[in-house]
Amino acid sequence: MPISPWAGWDTSAKTYDTNAHRDAILTRDITNALGSLFIGEKGDPKHPLANPLYTDYAGFPPIYITVGEAETLLDDSRRIAQRARQADVEVKIDEYQDIQHVFQIMAGVAPEADAAVQRMARWAKPRLGLK
Repeated sequence: MPISPWAGWDTSAKTYDTNAHRDAILTRDITNALGSLFIGEKGDPKHPLANPLYTDYAGFPPIYITVGEAETLLDDSRRIAQRARQADVEVKIDEYQDIQHVFQIMAGVAPEADAAVQRMARWAKPRLGLK
């Protein structure tokens, strides 16, 4: 269940620009720096284990993505969802209006985060055989 997933190490997604003034956590520069640390000097930014946009989603279980609509990573979440759907994977993506990156960590403090975590649990339980 990806929360605000990150993809496309080139930071070319449109929301890096359109949400730059709204996302208080991630900027293009921060994302580029973190990507460089993750990939390393000799790493391949298109390797499927490093970049979900190049992963073969065939046979994947259902995927539930949550993302804040004010995030720079919004388009990354959408692109991952689209890529998985192209492989006939069941995908649900919830975009929360005017919400920041990984807001779910505020569960227990912010009602929006509580609601998001509850929705995630309601989605996951039947898929895990739980009541």
